[in-house]
Amino acid sequence: MTLENRLLTYWKNNLSDAMRASVDVSPANSYQPLSDFLSSGRIDEPITSSLFEKEELKKNKEKGITLRDGPDWERLEGVPVILSLFKVNHIPDNLQYMGNRKSLYPFWIQGTLLRSGELRVPDEYFPLVPREYLSPIGNELHDYVFSTVDEIDQAAALRREPIDQWATYIKYIEQVFTQLTEQSLSSYQTDGHLVVKETTLVVPDKEVGAAIAIVDLYKHLLEEARTPPLLHQFVTLKQKQPNREPISVNQFMDAHIGHLGQMGNSFPLSISQRKSLYTFLSSTDSRVFAVNGPPGTGKTTLLQSIVANEVVLAAIKGEAAPLILACSANNQAVTNINESFVKADSNLDSLKDRWLPNFSGYASYLPANDKTEKELANLNFIKLGKLPGTFTDMESSDYVTRGKGLYLEKGNSYLNQNYVQVSEVVDALQRQIIGLKVFLEQARTLWKNLNVQIDLIRPSFNTPPDLNQCYDITYWQGLRQELESTEEKVKQYFEREPFFRKLFCFFSLSRWVRERELEVKSLFRDFTLSKEGLQYRSKVKLQDFFHQRIETIIDICKSLQAWNTWKSANSIIHNPPSDEQAMWEIEYAKLKGKNKLGYFFDEVDLSLRHKAFHLAIHYWEGRWLMAMTDRIDPNNGRGGRMENWQTRAMLTPCFVSTFFMAPKFFSYSKAAGYRDDKSVKWESPPLTSFIDLLIVDESGQVSPEIGTAIFGLAKKAVIVGDVKQIEPVWNITPKMDMGNLPRHKIIMNVEEPLHRTLSDNGFLSSNGSIMKMAQHACDVFDPSNKMKERGMMLLEHRRCFDDIISYCNDLAYEGMLKPMKGKAKAGQLFPPMLLIHSEGNSQVHHKDRSNESEAEQIKKWLTANRAKIESHYNSDTTKPSKPIEEIVAIITPFKGQKRLLINKLKSSGVNVSKMKIGTVHALQGAERDIILFSPVYGEGDVSVMFFDRDNKPNILNVAVSRAKESFIVIGNERIFNPKSHSPSGKLIKYLVRHHEVPLMK
Repeated sequence: MTLENRLLTYWKNNLSDAMRASVDVSPANSYQPLSDFLSSGRIDEPITSSLFEKEELKKNKEKGITLRDGPDWERLEGVPVILSLFKVNHIPDNLQYMGNRKSLYPFWIQGTLLRSGELRVPDEYFPLVPREYLSPIGNELHDYVFSTVDEIDQAAALRREPIDQWATYIKYIEQVFTQLTEQSLSSYQTDGHLVVKETTLVVPDKEVGAAIAIVDLYKHLLEEARTPPLLHQFVTLKQKQPNREPISVNQFMDAHIGHLGQMGNSFPLSISQRKSLYTFLSSTDSRVFAVNGPPGTGKTTLLQSIVANEVVLAAIKGEAAPLILACSANNQAVTNINESFVKADSNLDSLKDRWLPNFSGYASYLPANDKTEKELANLNFIKLGKLPGTFTDMESSDYVTRGKGLYLEKGNSYLNQNYVQVSEVVDALQRQIIGLKVFLEQARTLWKNLNVQIDLIRPSFNTPPDLNQCYDITYWQGLRQELESTEEKVKQYFEREPFFRKLFCFFSLSRWVRERELEVKSLFRDFTLSKEGLQYRSKVKLQDFFHQRIETIIDICKSLQAWNTWKSANSIIHNPPSDEQAMWEIEYAKLKGKNKLGYFFDEVDLSLRHKAFHLAIHYWEGRWLMAMTDRIDPNNGRGGRMENWQTRAMLTPCFVSTFFMAPKFFSYSKAAGYRDDKSVKWESPPLTSFIDLLIVDESGQVSPEIGTAIFGLAKKAVIVGDVKQIEPVWNITPKMDMGNLPRHKIIMNVEEPLHRTLSDNGFLSSNGSIMKMAQHACDVFDPSNKMKERGMMLLEHRRCFDDIISYCNDLAYEGMLKPMKGKAKAGQLFPPMLLIHSEGNSQVHHKDRSNESEAEQIKKWLTANRAKIESHYNSDTTKPSKPIEEIVAIITPFKGQKRLLINKLKSSGVNVSKMKIGTVHALQGAERDIILFSPVYGEGDVSVMFFDRDNKPNILNVAVSRAKESFIVIGNERIFNPKSHSPSGKLIKYLVRHHEVPLMK
């Protein structure tokens, strides 16, 4: 087996192991034993019989065996089971703000159930504990903490001899439980929740669980004769050489003809967004493109531009619509992508709305079937099977008939025609799109020709003209007049020159030659062009000098006239910037309000490219109507499924899903033999290398085993993320990983160089991420990147005031970010970076940390300032009013503090269900005017605080960068050491103290 396949197997098995403990308990898949199996080691006979009958039937059915009395029927002698002795319920009063009514099962014992009802000791002794109930992080949907990742690692290392007796096994389990919780298994209790003593037995079915679609995809990929090309490039350890440098500003005009579409017209691309897009478009043989996206740098606009460009390019070619899948690991990130494709703005009144009845947006969500109507409101969506979705009614003859009528009405109105066929409108729109592409090509040709001609004459100047003069036709007309005037003087001189001087000069008599040179030279006094090397003695050479330069100036004037005519015809005012420095000067001028229109590329984004996108959208609407008219209901085979997706992509080119759901959608039905009753057995292989473009968002939060398999479904990928923001919630601890790696024959010990390579490049399930892997696989490297990360980097930050983002810039980005919002304005309610001291220490109870006095002070501060905050942030009466819950958010590292804050704020009248309160995960992709940070720790509580662990910037980088106007720490000032280079040590240097408190020494 190749290393590539061993890695795929490693990720598949790690994912399976992680999901085994995440059991969704329901009456359909669980049993409640009545006997005390803990002490007896036995399960009730009725449950045992029912379980064996069900599992035996299921196993045989999978193999196509249906006849119980047939010779092929397989009898089970033992079934692996997992058992829980208790469940944890939320206290009813807490449900309204936690939004989670399901019982929690944090601790499972493993075993093998025999037909006799006896429980046998499992091969793997260690209990199963779902990662979502462990701190740090866990799951934002609930505030329950069972134990910590560190405790799991320590408990897993407990020495144990081989166990063969159930009673001995239970003693070991009780020992582990006490290690994890500091309580006994029989008397376990936890704050804020009800512990219900109820035994539950579940068969850990590998075909059940959120990740089963990913696991199945891995299985199919491992069966492929060759790894799909994109997946191969993504997982290979050999980096592509040589490195490719990004497109520079000087290359923008050449690259801009490939930039054909722009979705919204509120904002053009920034410099680094444009560099990223143009570098991506110039990638001819590279399939993996990584974009490092620090907070507030506009990754949404970039992704919209990538999608818009694909839509327009495909319309010009007239082939299949682009099929784009945008993926992330969690529903919040997916929601953010969906919303960005609904909110794209436009001022093109006749084009901005869809030309189909009751349809809008440019993306379709691929959700789980249990997503409710409320959760899917205002979104296009497609559900698995025959469940209703956006396309259910649209893919009917009645809708298509109505759609044709509206499409022709809107199309004829826009085109000022009387077409009767949809195809006529489609063709007319395609001609217009191609025309816009021609305009872009004309711009490049005209601009390049102009600059070639200017470059020809540039060496002729004593002092070259500045940029304004270069592109000012009156300057060149004046220079031409000067040349023609001087030429005339020279001509007259030679006409009037005495005969004998001409004769003696002909024979090169020095005195006469010298006199001629002096007199002719005097005619060039104050001459604009350089006189170096000019042969004043030669009439012919002087004539040639004037002729060449005047002809060049005439060509420049013609080119300028053509360029200005093109700009006027397309309502463009500015010229392309000459270099990167000039471009940044324009950006900062825009920031100060001195140049709102920006520059040439800005204007083309918001006019020609934006129009091209909307024309393309309507082109594809027409193509969809034509396809639906001729359509025969496709089957579920490979060809039918591909046709179905390609048809739907005509309406929404981007499909949005989680990694867990996407593989279920991009598969097809295939006959896989016959059962013993002669019925056909079906399987669902994936549509490998089918998706045209995969976009992975928030990839820094995605662990390798979750995100890698999806690359097998696509042809190329854009991966956007930031390894300096939220990290993945790793399901595998480093110690577990060191057992898994040798088991899969990847490495045998940590001393091997391969281990370092895998760890550094994000391949390990215990510390890796899809973003790190993408950086490794991307062939682009910018030598100016101080962080030495491969891929492109977005630089312009527009969310926070400069005073706030400067901390993040210093902490995580080597000063590379370009703050573009400006400094805090006079009259701001609170300083941009503020610390309010709170005395007191934290308490640890049931493995979770909280600080009563700090929570109380936050409550008092909010109560005291609420009216002032709401008044200040609602002073603009033209905008909708915002309550305190939409202005302020509270971030804290601990769920115990979150629970405490919620209870206190609830009592003070805050609608805690609408206020963001929790860890940094609660504000993923979000922002607020004011962020309150509750650090929880008191002086001397711990040696290293959670947000300083391993000196990683991630937690405080995310927390601070959520604040648009004020980041306020309410906590014990003495925990911050200004002499430390830790994240918190750097933070204190940026905070304005509310009152002086002696700092820690």
